[in-house]
Amino acid sequence: MQNGKNTSPAAIGFPLSSAAVSILIFSLLASAICLAEVPVTLQETRVGFSDAVDGPDPKWTLSDSGSAERDLAIDLSSVMVRASRADEQVWHSLEIPGAAVHGQLGEPGLPVISRMVVVPRGMTLEVEVISATANLLTDLRILPVQDPSTEEFSLLSSSYRRSAKPFAGQPTIQVGRPAIMAGTTVVPVVLEVVAYDPVTREAQVWSDVRLELKTVADPNAPTPSRSAGRPLPLSFAKAMSDQVLGLDSADKSAAIAEGLGTYVAVHSGVAGVLEGIAPLLQWRSEQGYNVIVVNAASSGGSTAGIKSTLQSIYDDETIPPLEFITIFGDAAGSYPIPAWQENLSGYGGRGDHYYAMLEGDDILADAHVARVSFGTTAQMNTVVNKIRNYEKYPPMDDTDWYGRACLQGDPSASGITTIFVNQWVKGQLMFNGWSHVDTTWSGNFANDMFSSVNPGVSAYGYRGYIGTSGISNNHVGALTNGGKLAVALLPTCESGSFANGTARSEAWLRAPNGGAVGPCAGDGPRQRGRIEQPRYRSRWPLLRLLPNGR
Repeated sequence: MQNGKNTSPAAIGFPLSSAAVSILIFSLLASAICLAEVPVTLQETRVGFSDAVDGPDPKWTLSDSGSAERDLAIDLSSVMVRASRADEQVWHSLEIPGAAVHGQLGEPGLPVISRMVVVPRGMTLEVEVISATANLLTDLRILPVQDPSTEEFSLLSSSYRRSAKPFAGQPTIQVGRPAIMAGTTVVPVVLEVVAYDPVTREAQVWSDVRLELKTVADPNAPTPSRSAGRPLPLSFAKAMSDQVLGLDSADKSAAIAEGLGTYVAVHSGVAGVLEGIAPLLQWRSEQGYNVIVVNAASSGGSTAGIKSTLQSIYDDETIPPLEFITIFGDAAGSYPIPAWQENLSGYGGRGDHYYAMLEGDDILADAHVARVSFGTTAQMNTVVNKIRNYEKYPPMDDTDWYGRACLQGDPSASGITTIFVNQWVKGQLMFNGWSHVDTTWSGNFANDMFSSVNPGVSAYGYRGYIGTSGISNNHVGALTNGGKLAVALLPTCESGSFANGTARSEAWLRAPNGGAVGPCAGDGPRQRGRIEQPRYRSRWPLLRLLPNGR
């Protein structure tokens, strides 16, 4: 192993006796739960290990040798060390863009980074560490993993009395089970880039990691149901590109389609609905999609019956690959199409993700899925026209709105990371050529939303709490931005609970004189920041898929 740096955060300006804040600050996955104590960061310092990488940090580079053995380079140029106060002590968290937090409740929470790697069908990966640079950080009290469902501080004291020295000579690598994503076999590779000794308060951070990946046969690997070479829809490949390595490699398990795929419209079968959505389906056909209409009532009206019909379409190799599933209607009411109830989180959230789990025994989606929600004929006409006109006839008299965005983060009940994540998003948008990004961290959120959104923005984001800082459905319904519609990202408690009344996401979509297209939100009473923060970050790069180029 190469020798790295020995760096003390205290020596670079950490006021270890300073006062104030945060129970939960954990990299991108930090706090921001709905009922958390309001945090105030003491100080944050970026510790560098090498020159900044060209592009995202950390940077993942997979060689394309065309053989069973490939090299994977992970270049990590720095970490952010954030100091905060909780339980009358100063704690530190190590933050790496895109990282998750590893550890048991009350034990030191350490960042891990991961990617999925494409392998041929029936195969998996063996991974060997070739080299890595060890960098030593000292004087750190790493913040323990917290329970996001309670404000009580979790600390397992015994875990802070166990020494982890001597540190291992290389980072720990975990290789997950092969899974299938839209016919492409992928294997997750997880890298534990930090080791920590709570007794000496030293952390070892691995940078400049070089791995050798060997493709080997796995008799237990899932077998894609479709024939080899079945193309992967281009939009799906773009969406996967940030998290999946090897999509363009010589040993990929699926080619990328050159044309558009199949677009499935699921409707309730209620009289008048097919005629109401016809203008949008005609536009999809004009775009080049193979449009298939599914009557949910004819499929039994149940989630299982509808999914069975979707499965048959997905498996049909005589048509272009299934790319989009769009559900037209609400979960109940006049145009009902049932939603699924998930059983993974413990909160029983409602949604449509299970409709898109069509291959393998994993939880990965195999097609894009969305719901165009409406409860009345007027709402149906509104949302259909909004989507169609947004794509086909966007306002061209003032195109400045293409490069404008509005970001709002309220730390009053969900923590300072609601601001941090939006600051990161603003930086990314400005770096990618957006001209103007409004931000709100306090004050009258509804008034600021009106002031920013009504003139036209192409993106709106909110991170906060269940009451959305006083922005009601009535406020959203009163927006007057006309055809200058935003893509609205709302990963906050109950903002996407469309199965229980009118959710915030539905209000944005249904607003008659403006609002948004493509609102994205979460269901459930407690949207955990450790999940929502990275999900919020990950959605913004997808704006490059918008028809207007933003």
